Amino acid sequence: MGLRDRVRNLERGVQGDRDYLELRGGGRFYFKPMDAFVALYLRKMDAMRGIYVEDLSERADGTEALPPTETQSPARTQSRALFEALAKATPESLQRFERRYGPAEQGAAVIHDDGTIAIRTISVDGSATMRVLESEEAREYRANVRAG
Repeated sequence: MGLRDRVRNLERGVQGDRDYLELRGGGRFYFKPMDAFVALYLRKMDAMRGIYVEDLSERADGTEALPPTETQSPARTQSRALFEALAKATPESLQRFERRYGPAEQGAAVIHDDGTIAIRTISVDGSATMRVLESEEAREYRANVRAG
């Protein structure tokens, strides 16, 4: 067993049940597997909340509203750190992460009573997009969801 193998074994022992992301430019970001699942769940809920929460940038009377305050729970802090690392991860490391934990880009879709579908997607870097499907596009989307 060479020196490099010994160092890797020592790293594994110190890290315990942790997984890691290889970062562009070198280095690794270590995390617990459960933290990855929590982060993905929170990101999915952020996507869902973004569909339902009203736009608070401006009130009906034209005055600017204050943005909602976000609690800084330990899970939120860990989630933010993981997604910052995902944005810096090598493509191979990102693919390995997605095979193990699921897509890093999270989204949610809501079918409204009027037949439209609102889809909000949050990318790895945190930017969010919103699409509204109507008529034929909405029918095709529902058919694809039903087909699995």
